[in-house]
Amino acid sequence: MTYKFKRFSGFNTRSSKPTVSITRAEAIGLSSSFCERYEVDKFRYAVLYYDEKSNSIGFRLTNDENEKSKFSITRTNKNKGKSSSIVSHTFFTKNEIVVDKYAHKYMPKKVRLEDLGFDEPGDLFVFDLEEEQPELD
Repeated sequence: MTYKFKRFSGFNTRSSKPTVSITRAEAIGLSSSFCERYEVDKFRYAVLYYDEKSNSIGFRLTNDENEKSKFSITRTNKNKGKSSSIVSHTFFTKNEIVVDKYAHKYMPKKVRLEDLGFDEPGDLFVFDLEEEQPELD
């Protein structure tokens, strides 16, 4: 019999799903799985977007120092996985988003900026805010 074992490498990760979360500390948390899948460690900043009509948040990862209104990506749990966060107090305050209502995990969709009408390349990670914990498919 021939075996084809794969070494388990998910130590210190809570889920294999690439989730993001809204935290009560007014940040957008990026799970270890999200960070690994989308190579977040290669980026220093995030640019945030809000669609008031659909009550949705989008964010784009960037290294552009000249980008206006960028937020720093903070690495967390350096010894325990690769999760990160985008501390975004100003974003939540300016858009009057009450974080206590929406402090959950979300499964973001990756959407090309061009498909959303932007005249620039790249991807936007989008999730709809919900008052109850959404299903994480």
